[in-house]
Order: sequence, then C-alpha cells, then structure tokens
Amino acid sequence: MKFSKDTRWHLSAQISAVLVITCILVALTGDHFVRRLESDYLLTKLSEKNQQTAQLIASTSILPILQSDFDELDAHLSAALSMDSTLLYGRVEDHESRIIGIAGEEQYDPHAPDYRLEISKMPDAMFQHLTQNIEHDGEHIATLHMGWNTNEVVQQVEHHVNKIRWILITPLILLALFYLLSLRIFILTPVRKINDKLDAMAAGKRTKDITQHPLISKEFSFLAYIVNRLQALQDEEAVTRRSLAQSIKKAEAANVTKNEFLGVVSHELRTPINGVLGSLELLLKDKNLSAEQLEQIQVAHSSTDSLLAIISNILDFSNIEAGKLELKQLDFNLGQLVDEVGSMLSGSAKNKGLTLTTNNAPELPDTLKGDPMRVRQVLSNLILNAIKFSDQGTITLETELLGIKDKVATIKVLVRDMGIGIASDVQKDLFSSFVQADTSSTRRHGGTGLGLSISQKLVQAMGGVIEVESELGRGSVFSFTLPLPIVDQEKTKTPTATKPQDLPQLSGKLLLAEDNPVNKMVAMKMLKSFGLEATHASNGKVACELYRENEFDVVLMDIQMPEMDGHEATVCIRQCEAEQKRKQTPVIALTANVLSEDRARCFSSGMNDFLSKPIRMTDLHETLKRWLEADKPDIK
Repeated sequence: MKFSKDTRWHLSAQISAVLVITCILVALTGDHFVRRLESDYLLTKLSEKNQQTAQLIASTSILPILQSDFDELDAHLSAALSMDSTLLYGRVEDHESRIIGIAGEEQYDPHAPDYRLEISKMPDAMFQHLTQNIEHDGEHIATLHMGWNTNEVVQQVEHHVNKIRWILITPLILLALFYLLSLRIFILTPVRKINDKLDAMAAGKRTKDITQHPLISKEFSFLAYIVNRLQALQDEEAVTRRSLAQSIKKAEAANVTKNEFLGVVSHELRTPINGVLGSLELLLKDKNLSAEQLEQIQVAHSSTDSLLAIISNILDFSNIEAGKLELKQLDFNLGQLVDEVGSMLSGSAKNKGLTLTTNNAPELPDTLKGDPMRVRQVLSNLILNAIKFSDQGTITLETELLGIKDKVATIKVLVRDMGIGIASDVQKDLFSSFVQADTSSTRRHGGTGLGLSISQKLVQAMGGVIEVESELGRGSVFSFTLPLPIVDQEKTKTPTATKPQDLPQLSGKLLLAEDNPVNKMVAMKMLKSFGLEATHASNGKVACELYRENEFDVVLMDIQMPEMDGHEATVCIRQCEAEQKRKQTPVIALTANVLSEDRARCFSSGMNDFLSKPIRMTDLHETLKRWLEADKPDIK
C-alpha cells in the first residue's frame, strides 16, 4: 500500500480497504447467521426425536416397574442405547430417588465423587439431558433420566456452515474482484490521470492532454476537459509571462537608456547655462551699469531661468515617474519665500505689461518646516503659467492661514490671473502630463505641458492638494493647500535672503577642480567676488596632487573630468588625509549631473555637499559660508 508524502492514503487504497473490510464483515455476519439458524433447526429436531424416545421408553417401563422386574427394565434401557448411538445413558429412579434401572452408565459410578463431573465436562452444545415422569393411572411411580451426545449434530452444523461459507465467500470474492476491476477502469484510472496531470502542471511540466475511454462517465470526462483547459491556460500564461518578462527587460533597458540620455542632456545643457547664468549674475554685481543695460541683463537672466526651469521640469518628471522624488525637511519662512518668488518673476510679468503683486496673510507663522525648494518650484510654475496665459491685468499671489492643529499649520496659497481662462471640460485633464488648455494655446504660447502635472505630484507628495477654478475669458485661480509643521522661533532663526550684489565677504583658501574653461572662469570670478583665495586644477589628478602638497579650507569638485573624475579624486583626497593624518576637508560637488543616483554616488565617494549646475551665486555663497564657518567634523 502506497502513502503520499503527507501519510494520507490514495483513493485506490481507501476504496480497497473499505471493500475488504466490507467483505470480511459480510462473511462473518453470514457465517454467524447460518451457524445459528442451522444449529437451532437441527437441535430442535433432535429434541423432538429424543422427547419421543423418552416417552416411548417411559411407557414400556411401566410394567417392569409394577412387577419390580428391574432386569427387564435394564434390558429395555439397554435396547434403547443399542438402537440410538447418540444416547449416552438411561436411568430410572423411583419416587424416593433410588435407582431401579440403569443402562450406559456402567462406566460411571453413581457413588464416585466425579460421576457428575464427568458428564458436566461435556460442552453444553454437545450434550442434551431429558427427564420424563413415569405414571400409572395418574400416579407418579418413577422418573426416567436420559442423556444424548449432540456432537454429531454440531459436526453436521459445522459441515453445513462450511459449505454455505464457501457458497457465500466465492461469489463475494468474485463480486469484489469485478468491483475492483470496474473501480480501476472507471474511477481510479481517470482519477490517476487527472492527478498525474495536475502534479505535472504544479511542477511546471508540459504533458499530453488526457484522453478518456468512451465508457468513462460524463463527470470524469468533464473533469478531464477542465484539466486540459487549465493546461492550455497555463501554456498561454507561460507565453504571456515570457513576453511580459521580455517587455519588462526592454522597458528597464529603455528606462536605463532614458536616464542616461537625460543625464547626458542635463549635463550638456547645464554646463553652458552655468556659464551664461554665472556671467549674468556677475554682471548684476556691476554698479556701473546703465538702466537699459541692467534691464537687458535682467531679461537675459530671466530667460536663462526659464530655460533652466524647463530642464528641471523634465528631470523632475522623470524622477517622479520612477518614484525617486526626494523631499527635504528644512526650516523656512513662507511669507519671505512668496515675496522672493514674486520679486524674481515680477520682471517677466512687467515685460508682458502685467502687474505681479503678493499679499501674505499677517497671521502666517514665521518659521515652518518643509521643502522650500519644492514650494518655490510649484509657485514658480503657477506664476509662470499665469504670465504665459495672460495679456493684461494683474496677477496676485496670496497666502491664507486656514487653521492650526497640533502645531501644524494648514496654509493655502493662491495665484489669481486675468488671463484667457480654461474651459470646464478641459479642467479635469489639466494636471495630466503634456496637456495644455487647447491645441491653439499650445501653438500660441508654447511650453512642455509638464508644469501643472509636476506641481500636482509635488503638492501631493508634500501631503497637500492642488485645485483650479476658471472660466473662459475671465481668468483662473490656481491654489494649493499644504500642512506645514510650525517651528519654535526661539530654537530656529530663519536666514534672510540676499541678492547677488549684497553678498557679504568670506575668507578662506579653496581648491577648484574644473576642466571646462567657461565654468572655471565664472567660478573663479564668483569666488574672487566673495573675497576667497582660489587655486584651480584642470582635472582630478592635478587636484589630488595639489591637495597632497597644500592645505585648503574647502574643495569644489567637478565630476566629469579627464584623466581622473571627481569621484576618484575625492577618494584620493580621503586617502591622502588618512596617510597624513589630516582632518577631513569639506568636498563640495559642482556638477551638471543632477539625478538622484548622481547625488547618492557623490556622497558614497566621500563628498560632503552637492551643488547642481548652473550654480547661483547666492547658493554657492550660502554653502561656502556654512562649511567655512563649521568645525569641519569628520564624515560619519
């Protein structure tokens, strides 16, 4: 008998066991029933015969008893024993229980202590004892005792039972064999085929379809059809899975190619923009510019900012789609940030004949915690949209405090314009990627159609919601609501923003590793304007050699350089510090590679900070000030 791995019996073993037990029970029950029936019948017949014999002997014994002829009485009893081979003994006792006649008991001594014991040793089923009263004219004159051996009857019963037992068992065995054969053909074989097919499917193996005999029941045929169909579906699923795996590989490869492409495009665009933006910011520091020159430089600066915003939107969109959006938690003043954005974009509004005003709620908390860069990005996108789609009127940037609960302020920021408005049927798709109000607007105003989509995802990532209310020809109101934790003013002091021309002087010695001549020129002039002493290295190898021979307060490290890139140069610098037992010098990455993977790699190679190109003077000044004034702790 076979057992499955979980010790449960197979169906064939279970049915066979039930059948065997059933046959045994039927045989035992039939045997007992026949034996009891046959025994009762034969013993009843024997009892009737023996009773008649006892009555006959009793009637023939009256005369010898009356004549006291006990020899004659013994002769009668002996004649009865000779005529009936099963009669063991005959004994006649008078009314005083004295034996007056006896036959067949010569071997038994009535006075011996084991006389009764010898008779009692015989099994009840093999011995029958009868007592018959002998009467004359209604008067009891003696008692006849007779005993028969019923062993012959018992043997006869056993003989009959054996015959009947074989008569019962033989067809039962034949019936069981026929049943087992039918069970094997019509049940066990179909079940085994289905089970083997399912086991093969579970193991991922492909086997032939199940074919059933025409006499197999409809139920098993239907089960076989279902299993075959399951196999077909599994085959289709396997094909789909392989196709899906190939598609996933292609998509992953395409995503890698896209990221590489975006990284290259970002680097190649940001590198020249860094030179343009840096040069414009340096020109803005020149106090000898005429009003017309200053206006032209501001227009160029604003246009460069717009181009940079488009590049940033494309990269942000890629990061958001890949689930790699990173949010910082910094202390900032929202009212101040709103004023800065309004001031920064007021020139763009003025160039179109528009007025940009800001209106901050007076009850706004001074210091909040969140990601000011992302808030600034959303504000810039909404205001630039308002400027783009407005030809006249005023654009208003407002803030409202909706409430404070558990030291979390719920703040609503609104951008109102008097532009062309948006149709109601377009508003539902307005925050989708690459969507604008209509195709004519796209042709007239241009744009990537990513600003609102990115803004919505950024606001949602910060735990807020963004909404729009608009009507064609009557302008639009874009608003977003953010929950921002309130920062204790006694613990934190929010720094005030400074313009490029108002940056304070710094002191320190810097090493600049930059291979691009334009970027080198711009960076060196920025550092000089900060009052810093800077040494230039044309690649990472030169930077490592200069660092080994000199001491610097900060290292500004470009990433993509010939001979030795920025990562290798940083590792070289850290090894030099370990060999010379010097304190770690802050290494700040200056790179046009702005993807999250690039930032992570910079920190893993041992850099302390990260500035993306194009580099703004205010950002560079703030970063250098922070590290120059720090105690330069070792990187953990």
